Amino acid sequence: MGLPTLDGLGVVGANVHTLDEHIEIDSLASRGRLIAGLLAEPRLMGVLPLLAGARP
Repeated sequence: MGLPTLDGLGVVGANVHTLDEHIEIDSLASRGRLIAGLLAEPRLMGVLPLLAGARP
């Protein structure tokens, strides 16, 4: 679709989208801080509308 995509920012885990999917609970806080820091970065202001699905 030609839109930038952020991926790999979720919690640490394995076997995504299977019956054996799991996460490491200890990764929740650090990944939350990562996402919050990225969203708080002023240079991302031009990218945020794209993340919300707006067309360039």
